[in-house]
Amino acid sequence: MGLHATMTDAGNLRVAAAVFAWLAGVIAFALVSPLWVTASLAAAALAAAAIRASPHRLRVCLVAVPVVVGIGGACYLASVARETSAATRSVHWVPLALGLDAALEAKDQTFGKHWGRSIHADANDNLRFKLRIRNSSATRSPRLTARLYAGPGQMTRIVAVSFRESEYGPFTSGPRVKVLAQSNGLDEFQEEGLRLEDPPRQPVPLESTAVSYPLGTGGFSLRRYWTVPPIAPHHQLVVGLRGSYWTPQSSQIDGGSIVEMKNIDGGDRKYLTTAAAKAGDRLDVGVRLHNSGFRSSGVFARLSITTHPRRAFDRITVFVADGFSSERKLGYGTVNSETGQPIELAVQPGTTELVGPKTDCSPETRLPLADGVAEGGLELGGIGGFHPRDPCHSQEFDRWLVFKARVLRYLGAGNFR
Repeated sequence: MGLHATMTDAGNLRVAAAVFAWLAGVIAFALVSPLWVTASLAAAALAAAAIRASPHRLRVCLVAVPVVVGIGGACYLASVARETSAATRSVHWVPLALGLDAALEAKDQTFGKHWGRSIHADANDNLRFKLRIRNSSATRSPRLTARLYAGPGQMTRIVAVSFRESEYGPFTSGPRVKVLAQSNGLDEFQEEGLRLEDPPRQPVPLESTAVSYPLGTGGFSLRRYWTVPPIAPHHQLVVGLRGSYWTPQSSQIDGGSIVEMKNIDGGDRKYLTTAAAKAGDRLDVGVRLHNSGFRSSGVFARLSITTHPRRAFDRITVFVADGFSSERKLGYGTVNSETGQPIELAVQPGTTELVGPKTDCSPETRLPLADGVAEGGLELGGIGGFHPRDPCHSQEFDRWLVFKARVLRYLGAGNFR
């Protein structure tokens, strides 16, 4: 009973809560702050407590300040040394001829934070490559010819550097890095020039010639040749490269169940690919146009409304031509007769629009279109494709071709009203 009373005492509970909050704060601060900052602040806090408790505060202060500075400085130097050592261990050196070694690293400056021999990247990301060449021999190295290679691929791309001693002859394999595509949207590699970064301190552009070779499997490989200047004994040079990948030259308007309808007068609550209606009803019709490619494409759309008097249903068929392709069938929707009597659909004049959906990335847009989508067709303009790292997954680029249709009554002898 005594222990229970002690634990449930209001004052003791407040003390426990305060200690818990203090410990949680210390742990949270240590997790987000460097170790040397945490150690320095802890030393400063202990010094402040010692100064406050001492009757000779000035004397204690003169001793505590250098101690705190020393502890903070020592922790900072130890942290820098550890980071430098870790960075040195992460470099993968590839031996070359004549006592030379080379290492290649990459970093995605748009979304990445660390250098590595394997990085994740997407189209239009700013990529940075760092090539190190060191001379571990006791003599000055000769001039070498280096070749930068960036080839095509699917989900994995290779960027590699090879070397040769003379102007002509075979190349010796050097270091390489892997670029892992995030969305299979990597096309040609575009580099922004090789620069000698160290030495000297100011980056110096290196002259070279870029050549793109078409490959039988599709795509292009970039090969850039340049001259490696002589390297002093037991020294190294660092060459920097910046570049990015283009998105593929592709655009494709998808087909399938893209026509959705709702019977306004029939009480439908949802848009469906199949609807039922009787003469006199009005329908809201929408055609979803989605570009699964990576580039925007101009789209021409035409509707064909086919009447089947004996089968008591109508079919709305969508034909499109995107880019320079010929017209093709994209999809269709079906309207059944509720009464079993033949019906026919007619697009109401002045109701055709091109609608952009409201998403987290875009507001809703509505563009009135001319009549004639079910006759000669309409030019809808450009419809965007997939953008890498798009938080809305390209839904903001979709477009809906919408219109209202009226159900006409069959009067016999091929006449409707």
